Amino acid sequence: MMPKLIVTVCEKEKRLNTISVLDVRTGFLWSKNQIIERGIAYFLNIKDLKETLNWNTNSNESLFESFISENSNLITVYLYD
Repeated sequence: MMPKLIVTVCEKEKRLNTISVLDVRTGFLWSKNQIIERGIAYFLNIKDLKETLNWNTNSNESLFESFISENSNLITVYLYD
């Protein structure tokens, strides 16, 4: 199963900031305005990240996957229908 969105988040100053959203269905990256309009520009913590992304992108919460990079402060999230 292919994800519909791949979201990359960076931890900075005790909050999580979205740095990119790739729409796998179209192959396009969302603009900063699209990220802000969807209300997914930043998150307070991992729990907030999961709840907000699933709600604001109409994703299937049971298929939520996230990976935290060991070498940096990046988190990659895969969202599915």
